[in-house]
Amino acid sequence: MSLRYELNEALGDIPAVDVFTLSETVWHGEAAVEVLVILDDGRTVTGTFTTESKAAFGGVVFSQRKDVPRLMRAKVESVLAGTADV
Repeated sequence: MSLRYELNEALGDIPAVDVFTLSETVWHGEAAVEVLVILDDGRTVTGTFTTESKAAFGGVVFSQRKDVPRLMRAKVESVLAGTADV
């Protein structure tokens, strides 16, 4: 499954999500993907995620890869609930 498809699945049932875009970028010298979600009221929610998986970082061992769709859904839901700023 592509990331675009997974994001569509994760965000598709949130009526306030108008559209989202994906773009490749570099974050702190590492390849990354930036997800921009535009809400129907004009607010935007952005997430930048490195794309190269790591076994560990800063003493924290990762048991699985980042779940970008779920992370973005959580960010969007937090913004909509008023518990996070955009």
